Amino acid sequence: FTAAAREKEEKEREMEFTTATQREEEEQRQKLIDEQNAEKEKIHKEHQEARDQLNQMKLVEAERKKELGLKMIQNMMNGCLARVLQGWKEYVRVEKYNRAVIKRFARKLHMRAANSAYVRWTEYWKERKWLRGLLNRMLGGKEKTMQAAAFKQWAWAAKEGAISSKHNSEMEEMRKKLSQAESFHEESKKSAADEKMAMSQKLLKKTIYTLQNASLGKCFSAWSLFVSLQHRTRNLVNKVFSRVTNREILGGFNKWKNAVKAWKEVEGLHLAKVGRRNKGMQMLADKANAIRIKQGSLKQAFVKWMLATYTVTLSGRAVKRLDNFMLMFAHAFSSAKEVKALVSVACECLQSMIAGAAGTLMLLDKPSQEMWTFKSGAERRSPMQQGIMGYVGKTSESVYADMFSDERYNPAIDDIMLSKGGDIGTSSKTWWGANMPNINHSAGSPVILCIPVRDFDGVTVAVLAAVRVHVEAGQSVKPFNPNDALALAVLSCYVGGHLEKLQGKPSGNVSVDYGAVQSNMPDVSTPPPRPPLHSERSTMSSLSYSGGESSPGMSGGMRGVSDRAMAAAGIGPPAASPSSPGHKAWQQHTQALQKLFEVEKSLK
Repeated sequence: FTAAAREKEEKEREMEFTTATQREEEEQRQKLIDEQNAEKEKIHKEHQEARDQLNQMKLVEAERKKELGLKMIQNMMNGCLARVLQGWKEYVRVEKYNRAVIKRFARKLHMRAANSAYVRWTEYWKERKWLRGLLNRMLGGKEKTMQAAAFKQWAWAAKEGAISSKHNSEMEEMRKKLSQAESFHEESKKSAADEKMAMSQKLLKKTIYTLQNASLGKCFSAWSLFVSLQHRTRNLVNKVFSRVTNREILGGFNKWKNAVKAWKEVEGLHLAKVGRRNKGMQMLADKANAIRIKQGSLKQAFVKWMLATYTVTLSGRAVKRLDNFMLMFAHAFSSAKEVKALVSVACECLQSMIAGAAGTLMLLDKPSQEMWTFKSGAERRSPMQQGIMGYVGKTSESVYADMFSDERYNPAIDDIMLSKGGDIGTSSKTWWGANMPNINHSAGSPVILCIPVRDFDGVTVAVLAAVRVHVEAGQSVKPFNPNDALALAVLSCYVGGHLEKLQGKPSGNVSVDYGAVQSNMPDVSTPPPRPPLHSERSTMSSLSYSGGESSPGMSGGMRGVSDRAMAAAGIGPPAASPSSPGHKAWQQHTQALQKLFEVEKSLK
């Protein structure tokens, strides 16, 4: 019993000790947590106080900056007022000083005259007193006294006359000096007025220049508005024309429909009345013949409507493309500040205007009888008497010929000048590349169009050459058309005017003289003599670009479209593979043209 009680007591003590230890640990943990919370609260309060102090400092700094700004503005205003007041004070002081100087000057003049008169009078009085005493001592008696009195009266009169004459002379001198002072004052006032007038004239000129600049800006805005309105009017005219044409063909279809309906009604009534088959068949044949004639006229009208619509569409494209060329010329030639840049710009414009063509601009050096241009950043020269371009530069005559078969062709000159760079040995760098043998045997040699570039006086100063080739074997070389020649002539006029402008001549003008364009335009109506071509695309090219087989009655029809509107609108056989989308579209276009030709032939 005692051992069990003792063991139980020890367990209770251990439990109490463990409980006390846990309680102490819990109290210490709670105390530590309280201390940490208190520390966090203290840190939070310190952070809050620091933030409040920072905000307060920011407010104080903002107030200080505001006060500084206000003080600065006030100082500036006070400074302006102070400068105005100081200037006014200085002006008043200078005016007072000038008045005082003038008064002092006049006073000095007056005092000087008075002092000199007083000194002279005292001297004269002493001298007269001495002379009177001398006379009184020398002369005696009544007669002598009367003579002395007479002499005294004469002397006084002489003195008065001398004083009056001296006074008059001094007054004249004072008047002269006063007039000089007045003239000096007037001159100073006049100079100040002149300075003020010059300042006002300067301000007036500045105002006039500002108004002129504003007028120029308004003029440019009005010009841009006019151009946009012109484009819009052109589009509206094209739309109205197409609508009118559509309305006419619709009216023709309605008339044809009404005629067929009326014919059916009349024929039914006639058959019901007559009742005889032979007569009815005869009348039916007559009516059918009449309807067939009407349908033929309607077909002819429909074909003419299609041709007119196609012509209007392509003409609109041509006008738009011509406007784009003019804008391109104005922008490109304005960036050419030297002859080297002018050569590059002219070649780029030539490639942009004429599809599938390449070329160059050769400048003439007549003293040395040479032609020169820039290729691959280097200057290249050739004699003026050799090659096709040399012939044009020497004779000032245009050349349109088959390049390789022409007797004036010189490969050592023309191939280098019409190359991208390198020498004649590297044919892959020429415009036609490594396919030149294929062109010679299957598709023909390149076609060259070379024209002279004239200045304002009509003197040939350069040569502009264009070569049209295809770089793929089996394709035909497309000849130039009149639109290509016109584009090349316009470009030559731009180049000639800009060359004069770069050379500083007074006649230099970049605008186009259309009389010079007409005189400089070569004749490309007849293709150059070439070997026969054996390919389907040669037939298509001759159909579309050489006039084809059109009927004599097509005045203003497809012949004008194929030669002018299509070339100006950029519609031509693409230099691509037969499987390309462009080649297929061109084949469809050519087939449609052939069908239209056949329809018109059948109508004729």
